[in-house]
Amino acid sequence: MHTGAFCDETNPEKAEVLLKKLIDGSEYAHSLGLQVNAGHGINLANIADILKIPYLDTLNIGHSIIARAVFQGLENAVREMLSAMNPAQ
Repeated sequence: MHTGAFCDETNPEKAEVLLKKLIDGSEYAHSLGLQVNAGHGINLANIADILKIPYLDTLNIGHSIIARAVFQGLENAVREMLSAMNPAQ
C-alpha cells in the first residue's frame, strides 16, 4: 500500500481519514488472502500511526533510515527506528 498521502498530510482530521482508508484496505487485502506491505514517507514521526494498520508484513522504510544515517550513523538510525516500532523493548 502507498502510505505517502497519509504520511504527507499535515491536517490531523484529513490524516485520520487517510489512515482509516489504509486500515480498511489492509483488512480487505487480508480477507482476500493477500500479503500486506506498505511504504512511502514512513519515518519516526508517523511510524506509531502506521503500525495501527493491521496485517502488515513488510514496511519499506529504507529511505527514512538512510536519510537519518547521514547525520547519526546507520547503526543508530536502525536502532532508533526499531525502538520506535517496538517501544516495549
